[in-house]
Order: sequence, then structure tokens, then C-alpha cells
Amino acid sequence: MARRVTFIFVGALLAAAIWLVVSPNGLYHVRQLKLEKAALDGRIAKLQQQKSDYEAKIVRLSTDSSIVEREIRDQLKYVRNDETVFVVPEATPGGGP
Repeated sequence: MARRVTFIFVGALLAAAIWLVVSPNGLYHVRQLKLEKAALDGRIAKLQQQKSDYEAKIVRLSTDSSIVEREIRDQLKYVRNDETVFVVPEATPGGGP
């Protein structure tokens, strides 16, 4: 009789352990959620850094007109009337003309 009770107890314990691991709220699911949270935390940190960079750029652009001019010249390829633009052709592979 004691052996039968032990067998039933071990079976129930094994079933509970399996349920703990593979159930919808089990250890495997919890581990997956922790990995997802870590990935999202990294993404949040990256986006917060981008936000800080953009805020700093906004401050610079609103306070320094030379930076605004530099952005316009770089992004829109504007030049002043008194400037001369030299266009250098790209080198072709093989060194030929």
C-alpha cells in the first residue's frame, strides 16, 4: 500500500512539474517574456538616445544660424552666388578614363 501511495505521489509530482514548465504561464513562457522584455528595454534605450540627440539638434538649430546654413548647404546642395563649385568625376574601376 505504501508503495502505491509513493507511486501516485511521484506521478502527481511529475505531472505538476511538467505542467509548471509547459503550461501557458509556465517557466518556458516566463523565460520568453523576459527575453522579449530585455529586447524591448534595449530598443527603448536606443529610442531615448535618439530623442535626446534630436532635442539637442533642435536647440542648436534654433540658436545658431550658421548651423542652419550648414544644414541647408549640406542637405540641399546650395551654394552662395560668389562660390565656385568644382565637380570631380568618380574614378572608374581599372584606372581607365
